[in-house]
Amino acid sequence: MGQAVNSVSVNNFPGLKTQGISLGRADLEVGGVAMPHVHPRATEAVFVLEGAAYARFVDTQYKVFAKVLEQGEVMVIPRGLAHFHLNLGEKQATLLGIYNSENPRMSMISTALCNLWIMLKQPCNNESMHLKFEAILSFYVGSMLASSLKYVSGYKLYSSKLGGALDSMVIDSLSVPLTFMAKTP
Repeated sequence: MGQAVNSVSVNNFPGLKTQGISLGRADLEVGGVAMPHVHPRATEAVFVLEGAAYARFVDTQYKVFAKVLEQGEVMVIPRGLAHFHLNLGEKQATLLGIYNSENPRMSMISTALCNLWIMLKQPCNNESMHLKFEAILSFYVGSMLASSLKYVSGYKLYSSKLGGALDSMVIDSLSVPLTFMAKTP
C-alpha cells in the first residue's frame, strides 16, 4: 500500500553469498505503509534516509516497541518479530533496511493468516481439532488488534489518503480472515 521496494540479496546479487548481509530500500508515499511482516532469517536495522516513519514491532512477550523515526534515525527489529512501517510525513519517506543475512526472507502476516484460515476450511474429521485451530487463530488476530493507538510521540496516526486512523488500516489489512471468522464453518 503506497510503497515501492527494491532489495539486494543473494537471490539477485550472488556476490553476497557467505557475506551475511543484504539491503532493502522502501519508498513510502504519504500515508504509505509496509504492511505487517516478519523476516524469519534476519535482524533488521531500519534507517530513515528521508522523511519520517512510524516503526512498530511486538516482541515474544507481546510488548510493543514503537517510535516515530525522523531522518537519520534507526531502529533495530530482532529476527522473526512482526513489524510494520508507516509514512507519517507530508512527503515521501525513504527507508533503508539492513539485514544480517544474505537471504532474510519476508513473510506477510495477512497472507499467513489467510493461509491458516484456508487450512481451517478444509474438511476435518476431528471437530475438536478444528475448534482448537479456530481458537488459536482467533487469539492471534485478537492479540494483534488488542492495542489501538491514536497518538505516538505527538503525531496523530491518521492519514486522509488512507481514510482513517492506524487501527482502521490494520483491521482493513486483515479483513479477509476477520470476515471469515464471523461465519461458522
